[in-house]
Amino acid sequence: MKLADAIDLFVNRPEIAPATQRTYMYDLRALRDYLGPARLVTDIIPADLLRYIRHLDQSVGIKSAFTYNKHITSIKALFKFCLNVQIAPTNPATILKKKRVSERVPKSKAMPDRKLSKLLEYVKETPRDWNPREEALVRFIADTGVRIGSAASLIDNPERLNLKERWAAVEMKNMDELHIVHFGRECSHALSAWLLRRNATEGNYVFSTDGHRMTNDSLGQYFTRLAHRAGIGKWGPHSLRHRLGHKAATTYPASIGAKMLGDTIEIFLKHYAPQDDEAVHKAMMEMTTDHLLDTGLIVPIFKES
Repeated sequence: MKLADAIDLFVNRPEIAPATQRTYMYDLRALRDYLGPARLVTDIIPADLLRYIRHLDQSVGIKSAFTYNKHITSIKALFKFCLNVQIAPTNPATILKKKRVSERVPKSKAMPDRKLSKLLEYVKETPRDWNPREEALVRFIADTGVRIGSAASLIDNPERLNLKERWAAVEMKNMDELHIVHFGRECSHALSAWLLRRNATEGNYVFSTDGHRMTNDSLGQYFTRLAHRAGIGKWGPHSLRHRLGHKAATTYPASIGAKMLGDTIEIFLKHYAPQDDEAVHKAMMEMTTDHLLDTGLIVPIFKES
C-alpha cells in the first residue's frame, strides 16, 4: 500500500476524534511529502524515518521539543497501526526517540497582569458597545483557571452555576466527577448580564449565543481574537490557566494550588513549582538563622559599627 493511502486509512477512522484526526493529518502530511505519497509502506526502513526526523530538527527548525515529540508520536502511531492491520511486516518507527522535555511551564506562557488588565479594559468598554459575553468569558477563565473545554461545557442550571454564591461545577479533562471552581463579583455580574441578554434557543450552555454546545476550538478562537483586537498580542485562553498556576505556586501550598486547577499535586509541582537557582537561593536565605536575630532569641556575635 502507498504511504498516502495508509495515512488516509489510519487518520480517517470513525473512532478517532476530529481534533485528533486534524493533529495526525497535520503531522503526517509533512512525512508524506518528504518520503513521497507513492512510496510503498513496505519499502520504508528505519533510516528513512531517521533522516526525516533530522530534517525536522535541522532543516525545518522545530524549536519546541513538545512539537518535535508530537511528530514522533504521530509517526509511531501510524506505523504501529500499519503493523497491526498487516500493511507492513515490521515497524520501522520503533527506532525513533523523543526529546527529553522539562514539564515545567515557563512564565513566558502565562499572560502578564498588565496584559490581562488591558484585555479587561477592552471587553468592558469596547468601541462598539459593551458585550457582557466577552467580559464574562475572560473573567471566568482568569478567575478559575479552567481550560477552554471546561468553559465551553459550562451549563446554566442551579446545580452547575450559582451566581449568588459565585461557584460553578465544571467538567475537567481526565476527571469523571465535576470540579468546583469559584469566581469573583465582577465575573458574576458579567455572567448575569450575559445570561439575561442572550437568546438561548438551542440549549443552556453558557458561553454560546444560542445555548448550543460550542466546540473547544471555536470558543478558544473567539478568545484569541478578543486578545488580538484588544492589542495585547497573540494570547490564548490557556495562558490564563498558566497565570493562575504560577501565582498559586508562589502564594499557597501545592495542595491548594492543585485543588484550584483540578490537577494532582505531582502535576502541579512539575508545571509550576519554582525550581530555578535564584528561587532556591532566595528561599534558603530566608530560612537561615540570621532571621532569629529579629526575634530577640539570640544575640549577634558581631555588631555593626
